[in-house]
Amino acid sequence: VSATLPADALRVLAPDAASTARLFATGVSQAYEYEADRAGRKTAWEVRMVRPRPEEAMLLVRNITQAREAQRRLTESEQRLSSMVRSTPLGVVVWNTDFTVAEWNPGAERVFGYSAQEAIGRHGRFIVGESARKYVDDIWRGLVANTGGFRSTNQNVRSDGVTIWCE
Repeated sequence: VSATLPADALRVLAPDAASTARLFATGVSQAYEYEADRAGRKTAWEVRMVRPRPEEAMLLVRNITQAREAQRRLTESEQRLSSMVRSTPLGVVVWNTDFTVAEWNPGAERVFGYSAQEAIGRHGRFIVGESARKYVDDIWRGLVANTGGFRSTNQNVRSDGVTIWCE
C-alpha cells in the first residue's frame, strides 16, 4: 500500500469523524476526494466509505488523477469550440434528431434574420424553402438513419422571405 498511496495516506484512510458518524448513523455511503502532492506532482484520489455490515466500514480508494485531467481537457476543448461557434461570422445551426433547432449562433441570426430565441425549438421547415423540402427531408432521413446525408446545398428562406443558398 505504501508504494501506491502517498506518504500522508492516513488522511485518506482515516476519514473525518463527521463522515464516519454519518455512515454509521444512516448507513448511507459517504464519498470525498483527496489530493496529495508526491514529488511535485498532484495525485487525486476518490474515497468511498461503505458499510457492508452494521459493525464494519470499508474504504474504497481510487486514483482519479487521469480522469480529472481528461475532464479538464474536455472542458477546455468544449469551451474553445463554443467560443469559435459564437464568434464565427458563419451561421451555425445545431439540430436535434427530430429536426428542431437545438442551438443557433449569432451568425445564424445574421444569415436568417431570426434571433436564437425565435429559432430554438422550431422545426427546420421554417427556413427550408417549399421547393427544397422533399430534398431536405430525404437528406435528414439519411442523416438520422446513418446511411448518408452528410452535407447538403439547398435553398433556404430568410425571415424577410428572401431565398438564399446554404450548405
